[in-house]
Amino acid sequence: MTIGAENQAAYARRPETYAQDVTLQRVEREILRRFRHRWPTIRMLDLGIGGGRTTFTFGAIAGSYVGIDYAEPMVALARELAGEDENCRLSVGDARDLADYPDETFDFVLFSFNGIDYVDHNDRQLILREVRRVLASDGTFLFSSHSLDSLPLTVRPLPELTVSAPARSAYRLARTAALAIRLRRSNATLDLAGGKQRGWLIHPDLRMPLGLHTYYVTPRCQIQQLTHAGLAARQILDLAGRHVVIDAPPRDPWLYYVCTRA
Repeated sequence: MTIGAENQAAYARRPETYAQDVTLQRVEREILRRFRHRWPTIRMLDLGIGGGRTTFTFGAIAGSYVGIDYAEPMVALARELAGEDENCRLSVGDARDLADYPDETFDFVLFSFNGIDYVDHNDRQLILREVRRVLASDGTFLFSSHSLDSLPLTVRPLPELTVSAPARSAYRLARTAALAIRLRRSNATLDLAGGKQRGWLIHPDLRMPLGLHTYYVTPRCQIQQLTHAGLAARQILDLAGRHVVIDAPPRDPWLYYVCTRA
């Protein structure tokens, strides 16, 4: 089984892990504001919708909205959360093959929450080429991806026991200690030197509930991948929405890429 297939199966087994959260991230809120006068006319494609986090907002405001996910149980949860109508359609679909959609169909394509990081390296290139094909000539593609510069994986300092809530603080202490042990084991197998040389690597991220194999990439390498696919990164932003300098990237666990056709 390929890494992409393993991740897909994990999502299908535990869809509830990514359900019910409807909070937009800071950069997503900025895009919401940036296009505030255009949403009634925007044709949007939302890739990897998970449990419907982004569908809940964008499905209600876009002129036409299509949301897909390759895990059927995720799509079912998104339907429960956000619903469907003639302007908001949800379906099982794969970002690696968007043959159902003609060229230049969408004004805005979103691949949120690092969804592009859970397929193999070659499949990642397929996704970028497919997005370029369905993106309108003046369209925008926004996605986030794990940053290689955030490795090795770290865990926050152990919390202190408190007198006011001893049971809760003991539980948090035990969970944090267990996570620290898993991360030490994970980092022991981390080929960071090889990843730095290539500009990317795939590594199991044990901070995540499903322990998925996760793709990490440097901003410079990601720009090269976009260029090869016929896309251009117009902005690279950190978690706080600040512009990223590719020669001095931050340690943020993931970065956002605001792209257009090249």
